[in-house]
Formats: sequence, structure tokens, C-alpha cells
Amino acid sequence: MAKSYKKGALYSSGLSFVAKVIAFAQQLCIAYYCGINTTTDIYFYLINLAFLVGGMIQMVTSSILVPRSMEFRTNQGALKEMQFLNSFLLLVFCVGFLLLIVLGLLAQPFMNIITRFDALEIAVNLPIYYLFLPVTFLIALNSVFAEILVSYKYFTAPVWLNVSLNTAIIVATIFLYQTFGGFSMMIGAVALELVAMVIFVCCLKRITKWRFFVFDFKLLRATYNTMGGLLLNQCLVIFISTFPFYLLSQFQVGSVTIVNYAAKLVQAPFALLQQLSIVMQVKLNELNAQNKVEELNKLTKKVSYYVFAIASVIAIGVLLLRVPLVTILYGLGKLPEDAIQQIIIVLAICIISLPFMSFGQVWAKLYFTKQKIKRYIYVMVSANIISCIVYFFLIRDFVITGYAIAFVIAETITALELWYFIYKYDNTKQNLPYENNNS
Repeated sequence: MAKSYKKGALYSSGLSFVAKVIAFAQQLCIAYYCGINTTTDIYFYLINLAFLVGGMIQMVTSSILVPRSMEFRTNQGALKEMQFLNSFLLLVFCVGFLLLIVLGLLAQPFMNIITRFDALEIAVNLPIYYLFLPVTFLIALNSVFAEILVSYKYFTAPVWLNVSLNTAIIVATIFLYQTFGGFSMMIGAVALELVAMVIFVCCLKRITKWRFFVFDFKLLRATYNTMGGLLLNQCLVIFISTFPFYLLSQFQVGSVTIVNYAAKLVQAPFALLQQLSIVMQVKLNELNAQNKVEELNKLTKKVSYYVFAIASVIAIGVLLLRVPLVTILYGLGKLPEDAIQQIIIVLAICIISLPFMSFGQVWAKLYFTKQKIKRYIYVMVSANIISCIVYFFLIRDFVITGYAIAFVIAETITALELWYFIYKYDNTKQNLPYENNNS
């Protein structure tokens, strides 16, 4: 049912937290049934890459295409909106299908380029790669469908897709592992995305009377430059996000899986704290609309300190309880003792970043509230470049432990840059009200 913006945003944030809990349960399920091996390494590497590609398409759709389509809907009617978005959908479909065929034919050499796994292990696990291609293709298409529904105030469509996907992976792992082994997770993902696409198409036809075969590519022309710039930035994000795992893939079997399991234990409390930022965004938008700049800064500062304090307490608690926590959560599965000890070490280091991650997340909201998008991109690009350098040297010298140390350094640098360039920098320059929205 369609909801008001505020009610929908709050409900969506609550459901988003549930989705992250289910995503964490998915990790435990995979650990229990599959343990740690090259298959899980390749699975986590590729499924994370699929999510990043889907996130890129979702970002372009929500940031550029949907706002423009709503203008068409309001000023020129629903037909123009359908022509505009259908043109983009057809573009995504054609490019995606072409890449699916080409990359399917170049499976082994492409995997040798994007990863550093052993060539023999890649050959054995190629079924995961062949399933990864349609999963990525379907995630990209479904992200567009979901954002269209969001524009009609069905705010929870993307979150329900996330919940369903993680649930499907859990079900597939439980019931198909005995037959398909480590390939079962990707089978579940493909099946769910196919079902989701059918449901989204039916919902759009029923709710909006959507016509899928009307096109006008001329309407896309005005968005090419903006869309190209955002796609370029998102490709950089994908590279930077994948780079640490690319480096780890050349080392001992299970390296990618170990850091993935440990990272999920850090992300679980972060997901809870992140909801405070999401809820805070509604209030920030209200204050910004009323031009209450001073109150806006005070609220962000207060919440950031509050979140930092809570996160520090949680981090200390996790640090003290890391041994029983990891042993209970992961000890029941097929994980060898040395892998559990490595997860404990990585968790002990990575959890130090929790206060800084939470602190930075709060200040990041202020960039979007004040429409400082370009500045946000510059900050993130600079922070990510520094992070890549840190990851390269520390992983090269210390492997998994190096990843954990680099993770803390990278998150700390990012948080401090986000804080400095939206609050400290502006106050230092005494630039209130803030400079124009394009900065």
C-alpha cells in the first residue's frame, strides 16, 4: 500500500534492519553447511561483485532517472515517463544480455583477470561463475523495477527484494547443498531473481498500468552526461570495493571467506546504528527545507557524538567477548579450528573501526541533505584511493591480518574526511549559509 514519504521512509528503514539480520543469518547458514574453502571464496567474491553492479544501476536509476521520470509524469503525462524509463530498461537489457553472452564465452580468461585464484580451482568452480552472470543481469534489471515502484511510494520494494534474496539463499543452502554443494547458494539467487522479476512486472502492470513496449530514446539524451559521470564514479567504487579481495584471492584458501565472516560480525552492530542515521535523515531534510542551518549542524554533531559513544561501548563488548562470540556462531559449522582463530583475530582488529564507521555515516547524511553531491564524491574518491594504497601494502606484507589493519585505517580516514569537509571545513571558512549546491 502506498504510504506518505515520512511514514514510508521510517517503515523502510525498520524493514532494512530486518533485511540485514537475515543477511547475517545467511552468512551463518553458509558457514554451517559449506565451511571455508575455495568454493566459498569464489562465491563470496562473485556475489559481492554482483551486488556492487546492481547497486551501480540502482544508484543511476534513483539519483538521475527516477527524478526525471517523475517530472515527465507530472508535466507531460505517464506515457512520456514510460517511454523514458522503458528506453533505459531496454538499454540495460541489451548491454547486459550482450555482456552475459560474451563473458560466458570468456569465462576462464575473465576470471583470471578479475581474480587471482588458482587457475585449476577456477576451472572446478566455473558453475558458480556461469550462475553469477544471470544473477548480476537480473539484479540490475530488478533494481530498476524496484526504484520505479519506489517512485510510486512503494518504498519497501528494494528492501523486500533484499529480504527475499537472502531468504532464498538460506533455503537453497539448506535443501540443495547435499545435491549441488557450494553451488546451491547461487542457484537460490538465480531462482529468486527470476521470480522477483515476474512479480515486479506484474505489480507494475497492475498498479501503474505500465506499458512495456513504448520507447523514445531521444528522452535519454539530456541525461547522458550526468549518467556517464555517475557510472564512471560507480565503476571506481566497484574497483575499490573489490580490490582488497582481489589481493587476498592469491593467498591461502579461505582468505576471502574468513575476512567476509569477520566483516559481517562488524557490520551487524553497524546496521543497527545505521538506522539512527536513516531516521535522522528525515529530520535533517525538514530542517534544511526550513533553512535552519545552525540547528542542522547541531543535530548532526549531537547524533554523531552519541552514535560514536554507543559504538565504542559495543566495540569494547565485542572485543571482550570475541572468543565465545565467534566460537558459538561459527564453531558449529564446518570451520577448522585455525580458521576460527583467524576470524577471532580479524574481528578483534576490525571492530575498532565501528565507532569511526558509525561517526562517518552520520556526517555523510549531511552531504545529501545539503546536496553537496560533488563534494561527497571528491571526498570518497580521495579516501578510497588512499585506502587502496594502504590495502595493497598491508595485505602484501601481512595477508589477512594486514587486511584487518588496513580496514580500520581506511574506515577511520573516510570518517574523518567526511566530518572535516562538511562541518569543520565550512565552519573554518565561515561559509554559512553553505556555498551553492553544486559544490
